[in-house]
Amino acid sequence: MGVSGLAENPREWGGLPEELTIEGAMLREERRGGMVELPEEMVPGEAVRSRLLLVFVGSGALMLGTRVLTRHLDLLANNVPIMIDSNAWNLAEAREALRARLRSCPTRPVVTEQQLVRTCAVALGRFGAKKDPNEGLRLLMGKVGGRSKLEIIGHLLQRHFDRYGCEGAVVVWCAGGGTGTLCGPTIAQVVREAVAAETASVNVMTVPLRTNYMELDNARLGLAKACELNLKPLVVDIEVVARAMGLSPKRLPERSIYGRTTDLVAEMLACMMRALMNRDKTYPSFDFSDAKRVMASATEGTVGLMSHADAGNLGALAKAWRGALERWETLRARPRDKVTALAFLVGADIPLGMRVEFVKWLCRRHRLGERDVLAPLVALKGTYQIWLGVWGLDPATVVPPLVPRR
Repeated sequence: MGVSGLAENPREWGGLPEELTIEGAMLREERRGGMVELPEEMVPGEAVRSRLLLVFVGSGALMLGTRVLTRHLDLLANNVPIMIDSNAWNLAEAREALRARLRSCPTRPVVTEQQLVRTCAVALGRFGAKKDPNEGLRLLMGKVGGRSKLEIIGHLLQRHFDRYGCEGAVVVWCAGGGTGTLCGPTIAQVVREAVAAETASVNVMTVPLRTNYMELDNARLGLAKACELNLKPLVVDIEVVARAMGLSPKRLPERSIYGRTTDLVAEMLACMMRALMNRDKTYPSFDFSDAKRVMASATEGTVGLMSHADAGNLGALAKAWRGALERWETLRARPRDKVTALAFLVGADIPLGMRVEFVKWLCRRHRLGERDVLAPLVALKGTYQIWLGVWGLDPATVVPPLVPRR
């Protein structure tokens, strides 16, 4: 038997465990009834952190989310992860990885191990969507008890958001496969309009290497859908990241390239999530509505990029934005009309003058007005880091184009 008691051969399954079915999730929510008491604080006397609803849609996003949350226990323990996929086996593996990591948490997590098993993994089907986005969307829109699975998932997300006192949401999906390509934008729209309507939701999507015709066709479809819904996702172009890392398909298998780029992108996401969680330690202080304003001010129908840099000391941090941030930008595209930016300078003792210099550089680099930039300092101990998100880029100008390399 494999993970969670599932047979090694999926065709031998007698059925999905209750916790991995839409029906089971719906019944549990109905039985549970009203709001439950919020968990006690992680550390008595410590300032309340901003909890995030972290939604990962599709197998690629599950892999990325698992990498982030298993490597950064504080993100797993202090936030509310939700995993959605059409492949029950991948979903069970991701859930078990998080469950095993949660056992090593020294304090009480926001979502306990039992809650993680019962309510934080939702399977749209058994065997995946076979790289067919329309099949993935069909599974998402399928009816259960007279209600679409999308409606049920929206209800579950809203209940989790309210129950655990989340202040913002992050939705991650990978365009190129069968589930994330169209289900990701569709669920992100539900999160934006029904779950986190009064606060901010940050959308992150990846596009694949320029190797597979089918995946690239799917990626174009997913990118068009995200722009049609005006989701303004931060786009991680794996081809751009791989080139920046010096990874070539002529020397490495595709799977190895995806593995290494996933490690880098996971660190970018971890920095962003940690900064959003600790907004009580920022200067100048900001609210999630401020982050929402930054994203909403960018031109409609555009996308964004993100970048990240680590530094061992203040001197290295001062040089990082002039080199590392430019090198690790996750997308190459030209701006369209209004461009905005959200940035975090993370470190315990960063001088205010450095923030001023950084904002000036950022405005020159991306042709921004100072009112279009939100760049607080985040007073966290440990290594110095910078995270940057820029919105307002034209998806039609993505370089290299979403076509196979010759």
